[in-house]
Amino acid sequence: MTTLFQRLDALEDALAAEHVDPGPFAEVFAAMRRHFRRWAALETELLGGIAIPDFPNAAAVMETVLDAADIERLARTERERLREESPEAENLMTLLDREGIKVYRPRFPAGPVTGVFLFDPDVGPAMTVASGLDPASANAVFARFFGHYLIDNDPYRIRFAGDGPRDPVSARAAAFGNAFLIGGDLLRGYLAARKTATPDAAAVLELAAYFEAPPALVVGRLVDGGDLDTAAGEALLGELPSAAPEPDPGPTLVSERFTRLALEAHARGMLTASELAAHLETDAATVRDLASRFRLTAE
Repeated sequence: MTTLFQRLDALEDALAAEHVDPGPFAEVFAAMRRHFRRWAALETELLGGIAIPDFPNAAAVMETVLDAADIERLARTERERLREESPEAENLMTLLDREGIKVYRPRFPAGPVTGVFLFDPDVGPAMTVASGLDPASANAVFARFFGHYLIDNDPYRIRFAGDGPRDPVSARAAAFGNAFLIGGDLLRGYLAARKTATPDAAAVLELAAYFEAPPALVVGRLVDGGDLDTAAGEALLGELPSAAPEPDPGPTLVSERFTRLALEAHARGMLTASELAAHLETDAATVRDLASRFRLTAE
């Protein structure tokens, strides 16, 4: 019988079950537990309970969504719905944050895992993506996790992202994420407007910038859509510039929704300035600036 790992306390066991040593991830797992439990505590104190997003109507068909066409349709529906609700969102992290999903980007160690999705009953749905990923790669991980959130809900269990899908379930979530970021209809429209018989490296880089997605993912979508055969896709991958290694994983990124909750708690005297800095994982000067510009809304 397979053990169902769901909660924050089970992160190490869940990763070990994937045949990955959890030892190097002790620090980031501890950071996740602190952050999401702080978030849940703020929601309980300020909102009266944990905020769980309404499940989108489009996901009602999930029990029958299995083939590629269904995945494409669901991805298009959800992309259009989220963009309509938050057209000004600058990235997918912000879009999912506004959807009501808890999102977080701390430092990860070098290794095979770049993100974690879970639905802890005491926290709600939560997605963690490594801060060292470039924006396009982070979008790809968030999109894949959104697929797990929509599709793999019976029941939810801890999911990891990393080198590539390890099983049919993660492969399906990755297919959803790819289609969510790079809609087949939008891709065909771009190719028709560009009037290029065979997409070249320049076209792939243009598409990657337009969709805010990794160039390799663009090539994969071109192959999946029949615009390139497999051999041409592999050749095109070889023509693309190699991604430079990120020497510094960058600062931890917390969401705008969490930031507002923490600032409200501070303004109401529930958090000291040092506690606010700890919540936002930043320095005292940044906290002073944020707090000076924050105003409580009228009740």
